[in-house]
Amino acid sequence: MGGTAAPLHPLRLVQDGFRGGDADVLAWFWSG
Repeated sequence: MGGTAAPLHPLRLVQDGFRGGDADVLAWFWSG
């Protein structure tokens, strides 16, 4: 049960993290 990031692939989430989206990635894991 995630938000808009749920449909994204893990690799995309990692890339977002490197770009400064760590908070979004963590939120995805916690909500996922």
